[in-house]
Amino acid sequence: MRRPVSIRYIAGCIALGCVVHVAAAETVAYSVTDLGALTDGAATGINERGDIVGDSFASRDMTDL
Repeated sequence: MRRPVSIRYIAGCIALGCVVHVAAAETVAYSVTDLGALTDGAATGINERGDIVGDSFASRDMTDL
């Protein structure tokens, strides 16, 4: 017969899942924020709305081409 799963075990799994989820989200957020430093243009980055800003090809007005 199976042993019943304790409440402490379930709570521990949920807590660990939350910690891993938050750590992954912080890593992704840091990577996106630091995108400007990794590209050719030093002023390139992503603003709060997710738009690419700065001196990069993606942020230039296409009518100039």
